[in-house]
Amino acid sequence: MFKNSLALLALTALAACGGGSGSGDGGAATHSAGTGSAGAVLPAVGDYETYKRVITAAEGPMPSATGNEFFKTEAVASLVAGGGVVGAKVEPYAWRRDVTYDADGGLTQTGVYRCQFSHTPALFLDLPRSGKAGMSWTINSAQTLLDPAQSHYCGDGDTYVGSLTSHSFEPVTVGIGSFNALKVTASYTRQYKASLEKYKAERKCWRDTTLHINVKCKVIEESVYNGILQYRTTTEYELVAYARANANRRLDNVVRFAGAWEGSFTPIGGEAQTCSVMIDRNGAVSGTCGGTVAGIVAIDGTISFKPEAGKSGLTFKGKLDNPLKGQGSYISSAGNGGTLQLTHT
Repeated sequence: MFKNSLALLALTALAACGGGSGSGDGGAATHSAGTGSAGAVLPAVGDYETYKRVITAAEGPMPSATGNEFFKTEAVASLVAGGGVVGAKVEPYAWRRDVTYDADGGLTQTGVYRCQFSHTPALFLDLPRSGKAGMSWTINSAQTLLDPAQSHYCGDGDTYVGSLTSHSFEPVTVGIGSFNALKVTASYTRQYKASLEKYKAERKCWRDTTLHINVKCKVIEESVYNGILQYRTTTEYELVAYARANANRRLDNVVRFAGAWEGSFTPIGGEAQTCSVMIDRNGAVSGTCGGTVAGIVAIDGTISFKPEAGKSGLTFKGKLDNPLKGQGSYISSAGNGGTLQLTHT
């Protein structure tokens, strides 16, 4: 049962459209798209995209709730020699998923906690950086567990088989503005090794090829176990915030920080303690950090929290540099201070 749940989490990590919204700034704007790799901006540390995800239809004995909004952010943590990137997908109430892409945007590694997988060859479920209108690609990628000793916990990896096609540019309007985006479709299956479960998906996305980012997607997913339908869902994704430093373009929303954050500190004469806080989609902070604390995150990443009235805890002020990390200074109830590093988990 755990393997199937983990497989679904890993699958979510691979979908390039993933969740995000909340309160933020920025009105409607018009965005122009390039025509291929020559116009694609190079990635930079801190680049991100945030999506709103809504399940619009569901059926089967394991259906998902429809109509609820979910939010997910993917951000660049570091650059890899040769043009690739290491990043992570984060969202409230879900494990952080680490991802590595090659220079053309193909997924080469993904992982959740101890379950780290490679993809050979690189997996493309979205338009490659070198892609242009009117092209097609074959999806045929094997997923391999990097540490076989974890197979009892993670499974043995899966195989993706299908096709990816780019069509033509179309005008697309979402809440944050209008884009000239390239329509890209994908159809593929995912066969879980040593399992009778089989997954298939039909994806339709519109991609801004200058920003190398999906503007919106519609994904139909189906899971069948031993010939019996488990679920079939239709999910729609919409871009609500993004940053591309090398294009000098960003449209921020505080929801990019939503989820669980952790850090550690050592009080005078004491042992290291964990600071665990949750940031909601509107930027409200709550959790424990030397005691129960509450605070707020601003749209620029400025963060502060303090103990609840009459209780002990840290008083903290700092800055979240991007959706994955931040730091600042604290003063404890005992009067000692220090630096606290926070990581989106």
